[in-house]
Amino acid sequence: MITLQHSLCNLIRYDGNVEEFEKELPYCLLPDAIRFYFSRPYSHFEQNPEGTDVSWYKFPTDLKSLTKEKALSQPMHLASTSLKSVLGEKSIIDKYLEINHDLPREEFYGILIHLIQDYLFDEFIRDNFDYSHKYEPDAYFIFENKKYNGIEIRKEFLKFGEYGFYLLAFYCYKVFGIVTDQKWFDEHVYKVLIENYPKDLADNTYKYMIIPEEINTKIANKDFSGLVQSNYNKKYSDFYSNVINYTRDITDFFIKYYNDNKKDDSIKLNKK
Repeated sequence: MITLQHSLCNLIRYDGNVEEFEKELPYCLLPDAIRFYFSRPYSHFEQNPEGTDVSWYKFPTDLKSLTKEKALSQPMHLASTSLKSVLGEKSIIDKYLEINHDLPREEFYGILIHLIQDYLFDEFIRDNFDYSHKYEPDAYFIFENKKYNGIEIRKEFLKFGEYGFYLLAFYCYKVFGIVTDQKWFDEHVYKVLIENYPKDLADNTYKYMIIPEEINTKIANKDFSGLVQSNYNKKYSDFYSNVINYTRDITDFFIKYYNDNKKDDSIKLNKK
């Protein structure tokens, strides 16, 4: 899931409450942001293709003074594998809970929300794409009976993400009256990143949150005519409803979890 989608999923999760959204934002974006310093498997707790090992990372708590040297000095582990693919592997959220259960509350479940959103998005992709040939020397992927190579499928995923963002922006405008164009992101996302991250990390994170010009113009003009009526559109809408409702439940659970001051390392994530 692209960072633009993560952001609006959380704004909707907080029913358009921008203040609450901004509080959690630096933590919810952290698993992607910290990839400025190292590769995705660490911060997304990816299991290796063989299913024998899981990468992991102990997240730092002092984000404002973070440097590459400090980020790399944290305990971390990369799962070994002989198989390579252009796509990421399955995230094992239990491993995040095991390694990072003692983080401060907001950081702990802000990161958790990100990982769950990605986990559910990955399952959505698996349900709609055939990528059973991704480890072959000439890897290919199939979507709607069309064959794609690795570069082509990543472009297709990006289109999915951008369309999903446009769909979420429509919801934010219709339900909350919030126009989530680039100007809004400058004021409520970049500002928060600059306040909470070192400038180089904030700038690198935000450069992946530039809305494509055509989509940004449509959102700014409150023009959502680009949303098509189709079975796929309904499937995408249902997916986002599932993501938002699930993470609302998770947030409620972890507020109670911390209020009760419990540290149960055996918590499991079960998909509804």
